[in-house]
This record gives sequence, C-alpha cells and structure tokens, in this order.
Amino acid sequence: MSGKSRRSKPSWGSGWLALAAILVLPAIAPASQEKPRRWVSLAPSMTEILFDVGAGREVAGVCAPSDYPPEARALPAVASFEKVDLERLLALRPSACFTVEGMQSPRGSTPSAGWASPS
Repeated sequence: MSGKSRRSKPSWGSGWLALAAILVLPAIAPASQEKPRRWVSLAPSMTEILFDVGAGREVAGVCAPSDYPPEARALPAVASFEKVDLERLLALRPSACFTVEGMQSPRGSTPSAGWASPS
C-alpha cells in the first residue's frame, strides 16, 4: 500500500447550500438607485439563508413552516410544502422567489392570470 491517503468525494448536500449563498449574496448587495428588493422564500431553508446573509429586511413572504429566525413567523405565508398560493404570492409583488428542488409542485398550485406554469 502506498503512503497516499484516500480522499472521499465531497458531498453535494452542503455544496448546494454554498451555491445558493453565492448566488444570493450579489443579488442583495445594496444599490444606490434601485427599487427596494422584495424576496419571497418558498422553503424554510431559504428563509434561514436569506436572514443569515443579512437580507431579512427584504423578505416579504415565506413558506408556512418557516419559523426560524423568529422574525420569519411574522411574515405572510404564501406557500406550504405541497403548493404555492399564487394569488398571495403575486400580491406581494416579489423581486425574486427562492426555493429548493422538490418542494412545491407547479401542478399543485392555483393558476393565476399572468403566471406561467408548466403543463
């Protein structure tokens, strides 16, 4: 046996979290003459990430199970694990929505005027 140690392959579990943070950080950097940003989190983990990177003040809506940080409980719930209430979501006029793969099914959501969903 050689003196080299075997290295295990990295897990993508933590990689997705890092990738999400990298994609979100530039988007929440303050801009001098832009409209205020309004984020909607459609997954509890995304709610936590947005608050952790300092964007909590821009979060306008969350997924119903979002209970951390405590400030998230006071925000309007526009989704559950199964579906998104598109009427409530669109009423918040979000700049962007954040979710994770495998959360809400577009087919389980209520269709709304001006909202495209896959058939």
